[in-house]
Amino acid sequence: MNIQFTLYAIDSGLFGGLPSEHTYLSVPGHNFNCFGRFDGGRLVRASTGSAAWACAVYGHDNEGGQDSVAPTGMTIRYNGVCQNLANRILALVTDDIDARSTLGNVLATLMYGKYGFGMDQYVSAVKNAGAKLLSEGSGEIQQSDIDTAVNRIAAGQTADAELDILHADIAEQENITLPPITDAQRSLCRPIYAEYQADRAAVFAQVAITAPPSEQIAYDKLPRGLVAPLEKCVEGLVDALGLDQFKLIFGVDPAALKAKFAGFL
Repeated sequence: MNIQFTLYAIDSGLFGGLPSEHTYLSVPGHNFNCFGRFDGGRLVRASTGSAAWACAVYGHDNEGGQDSVAPTGMTIRYNGVCQNLANRILALVTDDIDARSTLGNVLATLMYGKYGFGMDQYVSAVKNAGAKLLSEGSGEIQQSDIDTAVNRIAAGQTADAELDILHADIAEQENITLPPITDAQRSLCRPIYAEYQADRAAVFAQVAITAPPSEQIAYDKLPRGLVAPLEKCVEGLVDALGLDQFKLIFGVDPAALKAKFAGFL
């Protein structure tokens, strides 16, 4: 049965020295609190979807849980943060929506991408939970819903998807209007940002060798390890685009984007 999924954002103070919000999903009869509070805040956006599917992916025993649980296979501030977790559930709903326009999402995206790390476990959960619902013949979802979600998740991990999120969120947070990213700009940005994504994965893998999931590496080890890759990425983008085109995409000086992790140092 399709019911409403509503994304809310609540002021949560500073994260990395920047204003941030906690995100959670309000779904009738369920508690997808995404590691934090589950009441109040501002409504960001909404869509409809299958609560049974989302519950199976999130993990019924994980609903309402705090730092000690791992909904969708995610551990808080280790392989993702609340925006990433919200995105994992929103990938299952009817409309293609996510946690953009929430404070802190720029840092979340630069640090973890759209969905966080540990994607194999998450995608398997999406497929397996969907297949189980199909086998039960409840009509809750169709194979096309599973295919749409899997394709949406794959697309959300691309360089283009992350560039779109950064473009939209920085414009909103800086209260400026930016033109759409052109195909020519994407062609120049794509390989440079994709290299940053690869560097980010390598940094996480290296940190994870010694840091257990109980350690909240988003506060220190991960962002500190990403300072140099982000600086390299920004410099590469400026070299490829030129300063004026860079500002048309990101809306800020290169130094401001390079410094996004400065609050963790």
